[in-house]
Amino acid sequence: MYQTLFKGTIFFSLLILTFLFNACSPPLPKEESQKHLRAFDNEMIQLFNRVGNTEAMRSLISLYKINEVPLPLFSFTGVDTITGYQTYDFQKSKGVYYFQADLNRLVKRGESDSVIILFPFKSRYDSLIRFVLSDYGETSTALQMMFPERLHATLYAGSTMLLKMNFQATIKHGMPAKILWHLVFADYNLRLSMKTRFMRTKGVTKVSLVMKESNKPVLNGDITTEVIVTDNNTLVFNKKKIDVEVYPIKIRLQSDYSFLEGKPSDFFSEFNRNSSFKIYNKSNRLMGDIKFTRLDGLDRVNLMFIYPDGSVENLEDMLLVARTILNMKIVNTNKF
Repeated sequence: MYQTLFKGTIFFSLLILTFLFNACSPPLPKEESQKHLRAFDNEMIQLFNRVGNTEAMRSLISLYKINEVPLPLFSFTGVDTITGYQTYDFQKSKGVYYFQADLNRLVKRGESDSVIILFPFKSRYDSLIRFVLSDYGETSTALQMMFPERLHATLYAGSTMLLKMNFQATIKHGMPAKILWHLVFADYNLRLSMKTRFMRTKGVTKVSLVMKESNKPVLNGDITTEVIVTDNNTLVFNKKKIDVEVYPIKIRLQSDYSFLEGKPSDFFSEFNRNSSFKIYNKSNRLMGDIKFTRLDGLDRVNLMFIYPDGSVENLEDMLLVARTILNMKIVNTNKF
């Protein structure tokens, strides 16, 4: 009995010491924080490059450049008889399609129980890529748009599978209540899950994302947010909690800012006042805080990083990833 009690006391004491050590860990010096931020930037750039250089991604880009591709998001092939929304008709689109170079488009030359697209691409395995959409379904939502309920697709070069994607969604009250998305290509394995808990006037959505490279986690993220649908069917996301871990840092945002009640003219000051946006190293030592600001001549959010010593640095000047994301432009095309 006393031996068990002694072991329990030791275990409890270790827990207390661990908590106190983490809670009292001093923040990182500015120079160390800068090293961690540069390491994070380099890791993200290399990750983007490795993913972009896979044959799966490069062949999908080639497919995107073809006109009138009979796939969801690329084209609409039907109209919902009840809502009048443009839809993708999987049954109507089934068949075997070949690439016609002089027209830069696909021509249907056979029947199939799937949508099969063959197009040229220089792969290590073959000079012809085969995209197979074997199952797809969608339904109307309260947002006046169609939303996928299921999707199963594969990408082949010869007999070698380059990519496999499975997507499933459950719709309740006209909104996505549950989503499971699994994507496998090259050395990468990506899993995304989403679940919404509905209440009388709002919902609470949790999204989890895990990305692995060669079976090692390279990105982990969890997002919890309050979701409200306005009278004009616009989604508003309030009370966000975001935790993201990418080597070698952890990003944590917790915000009680209300986009329904907030005024655009007061956004920056009110968001910062109602939010905690911090970056830590892997040992949970504080590296600094992020504040939203507006700079002269730039009509968008700017991210200012405040080190524990009080010095300030614009993340856009320091991180290529931040500069790329903040200056990203949404291109309007006929395919989306």
